[in-house]
Amino acid sequence: MLAPDNFLYFISLFFISIFSGTYLFFAHYRNRLLILNVLMLFGCAIRVCTEYYLPKIDSFESATNLAIFHSIVTSTISFLLWYCAWFYIRPFKQHPKEKSINQVFVWIFLVLPFCVGVIQALQRSMHYFHTEKIDGYWQFQINTASWLAQFSVNYLQFMTLLTVLVLVSSLWKRKNDRLRKLLLLISYILFPFFYFTYLHIPGVWNIPNVGGIFLAHTLIISWYVSDYRLFHNNYDQTTNDVLNSISELVISTDLDLRITNTNNNAAHLVVGKERKLIDFLANASKLPKSTIKSSLNALITKEQKELELEFKNDTESPYITVLKVAPFFKGGQHLGYTFLLSDLTDIRAKEQELTLLNTTKDQLFAIISHDLRKPALAFRGISKKLNFLIQQKQFDTLEKFGHSLEQSAFSINKLLDNLLNWALRQNNVLPYQPMLIDVKEAMKELYDTFSIIANKKGVALILNIEHNCSVYGDPNAFRIIFRNLIDNAIKYTPKGGTVELNTQQVEEGVMISVADTGIGIPKEKLEQLFNFEQNKSTQGTDGESGSGLGLTLVRDLVELNNGSIQVTSKGKEGTIFEVLMTANNVTLITDENHNVN
Repeated sequence: MLAPDNFLYFISLFFISIFSGTYLFFAHYRNRLLILNVLMLFGCAIRVCTEYYLPKIDSFESATNLAIFHSIVTSTISFLLWYCAWFYIRPFKQHPKEKSINQVFVWIFLVLPFCVGVIQALQRSMHYFHTEKIDGYWQFQINTASWLAQFSVNYLQFMTLLTVLVLVSSLWKRKNDRLRKLLLLISYILFPFFYFTYLHIPGVWNIPNVGGIFLAHTLIISWYVSDYRLFHNNYDQTTNDVLNSISELVISTDLDLRITNTNNNAAHLVVGKERKLIDFLANASKLPKSTIKSSLNALITKEQKELELEFKNDTESPYITVLKVAPFFKGGQHLGYTFLLSDLTDIRAKEQELTLLNTTKDQLFAIISHDLRKPALAFRGISKKLNFLIQQKQFDTLEKFGHSLEQSAFSINKLLDNLLNWALRQNNVLPYQPMLIDVKEAMKELYDTFSIIANKKGVALILNIEHNCSVYGDPNAFRIIFRNLIDNAIKYTPKGGTVELNTQQVEEGVMISVADTGIGIPKEKLEQLFNFEQNKSTQGTDGESGSGLGLTLVRDLVELNNGSIQVTSKGKEGTIFEVLMTANNVTLITDENHNVN
């Protein structure tokens, strides 16, 4: 057996420790346990140095101080060994209080005993040192009279037993890596046995081969705790680390497009039967394999830079991905391809939203330039026209001209009002002050306004509102809703038709309907009736113009007042708009962006 002060023995253990620690530190992606393994190996290098130099020291005081330092280094390495083994095995993994249990273990079973051991080492209360060398070595004996010494011995035995029990439990409960954990278990039984056996023999401090035993045990633990990276070809591991650091989905294939590797983000998507990329993409996108194959060939041959696919499944919402490819080389040899799938769902949604905003903007400009400009032209040169008609005493023409001017003014006023309210609603600044509204009184006010327009067109406007009928909502929004509905009903009802305003008490509140005998709404247009971007207004029965904005505003204001609206229509038989509003404020949904009293 080699003595600890043998130079070849010392230099061999020292360089093994330094090389192993340096290799781990620079060769791999560093994490907490890996750094602690590096510290353990460097600690073993320091420990073997103290074993080598201790016999060469002649001063008792210096030898004692170095022995105390040696003891503290050994305690530190033991502390790190148990820490790494515990967090590598994680005996309480998936337990709801795992974090708290781990904290108790670290502070009670590691930190506190370590501090006690350091204190007793500094106080020289654990070991009894001989004041002179015996056979060329400094000797010691355990101070059996010290409770701290007895505590330290019992603690070492307890922690070793605890680690063995944790490993056995892990072997029993978890089937993965059983062989490797068994080897780790054996190392925690054999090496501590030799180590404790040598320590309990009073005699020479530097027992031959104790440093070698300690280093061998540390190397085995470091090997497993650092994911078996010591003495291992780290090319594949490094590749996996790089792939897993990428937030997008990454899939590696061979030259035949068989999937060979994925990063963690893509692993849950690729099932066992889909080991070919074509099968995976065809199943995920619901596209024919022939289409996928031709698209992948275009990517590989660089005929196109990227491929956009929509992934679909039965449970989740579809999402859009863009697929890119790069050739994969190892040692200059072309081995396959790496495919990168980036999620474009949010980007495409924002693009669609921007497109709708642009469409809305264009339609608003069209309304301003056309629907507003046309009735405004009626006022052009009005003074000259009026003077001419008066001078010529053409009073019939003057009356018709006045009627046309009134219609144009009403149209401009309605359009500007709708534009203003719609703009305020889009920016959530429309005043909203809900209160109880007397439906009969509010509808009577609208009836008085529109009865004149209806009479001039030859349409009968009928008011059939129940007494003592109230709803809870914003009065201004209420007027805008039914002003637009009544105006539309009159506009699309021909001469001799009727427009009827009705109310009905229902369980949910009050149903207010506007029914006409007009030209009706085509079935294909009903679905887009309240959609400003897609609803195109048509001319009324007397050529009245419209913007299509009114019904969109009606829908928004009905929803704001916690109501609902539905429409039924038959071609050439008429249309019925029904608005349901609550009769109290119990179920009122408030909007935090409005001032609700």
